[in-house]
Amino acid sequence: MHQKLFSKFFLLLGFSTLLLSCSSKEDKDLEEAAERGRRKAKSDHQRLQEKNKGYIFGEPLFAIGSKKAEDTNIGVNSYLWRASLDVLSSLPKVKADPFGGMIITDWQILPEDNNERLKVEVVIIGRQLRSDALRVSIFRQHLNGTTWEDVSVSKETVDQIEETILKRARDIRLQEEK
Repeated sequence: MHQKLFSKFFLLLGFSTLLLSCSSKEDKDLEEAAERGRRKAKSDHQRLQEKNKGYIFGEPLFAIGSKKAEDTNIGVNSYLWRASLDVLSSLPKVKADPFGGMIITDWQILPEDNNERLKVEVVIIGRQLRSDALRVSIFRQHLNGTTWEDVSVSKETVDQIEETILKRARDIRLQEEK
């Protein structure tokens, strides 16, 4: 009887030792993996800091550095983005999303005619400074009594706004390259 009890005790002790040694090995492996992950994250962070030296929010800090507009972190071409904001600076903005490349202005009543108002929407599609990376929509309404009615906007007007933004973007790029 005592012999059976001793054999069960030693068998249980052997299994417990085996289990403890396995779990401590797994714990050590997990700790090593976590340490490798911390080292990798730190080196990734250091590489990112080195890449962005002289830049804040993807834009040049004190105009130093040599980063191109295509390499910024805003999701779209920074020259087109800044030029669009410059051209639309007199209009109140409802939305300005640099990651999605969208600028939407609020309705603005025209100073020369209180019965007309307009709204502009600019969408920047690409990361390169190209004319096909820019979409401009202009909405115009005329006050008829107490209701605003949509009025068409000529394609020439939209093209003029697009060309103004593209010209401003080229000017910004030339200023930065000097």
